[in-house]
Amino acid sequence: ISVSGYMRSWWKDERLAFNGTKNGGCFDEVVLMGGVGENIWLPDLYIKNAISKNVDGFATLTNVYPDGSIWRSEQTAFSIKGELDLGPLPYDEHVGRVVMSSFSYDATQLRIMAKGGSVGPGTSGVGVTAPAMNHSVWKLGPDEEAQTTEGFETPATTEMRDGVDFATLVFDFKRKPKFFVDQVIIPCSLFLLVAYMQFWV
Repeated sequence: ISVSGYMRSWWKDERLAFNGTKNGGCFDEVVLMGGVGENIWLPDLYIKNAISKNVDGFATLTNVYPDGSIWRSEQTAFSIKGELDLGPLPYDEHVGRVVMSSFSYDATQLRIMAKGGSVGPGTSGVGVTAPAMNHSVWKLGPDEEAQTTEGFETPATTEMRDGVDFATLVFDFKRKPKFFVDQVIIPCSLFLLVAYMQFWV
């Protein structure tokens, strides 16, 4: 499954705290663009079920706030391993899972959770945020009644394995059967009918 978008992370590093305008400082935000943002400590997050990942030439942005809070956004494109059951085709439905963890820190050093989520095992917070999309073949996200004009959000599930946090971000997608019926089933049926007509001509 190929995915493209922005990987955003939030954390706090008190070593980077500074005086904001309320405490006599000159500004309330430090913006680090591109590779400049790699000069500070970054959580070594990786996608466990990734097949490939591409960030070369993509944009990155890191913001630092007076209390040491940090927000980072990375434009990225990656492919993940997923299980697809094509048995019910063209009425197949699937779940995409992006499993994230720290490469070298355990839970005593770094805790991982979804945005707005709670620490520890469970489902909470916001794992995936996507805009409203219109695709001729696939329908992405929950049912229409669960979506808004801005798109949809899905929670994340956090679990601990061997003392390390793993956060699983999920998104649903299912095939629109009309496209497959119109483009595959009907043409194949007509071709088969024409092929059999020679026995009655």
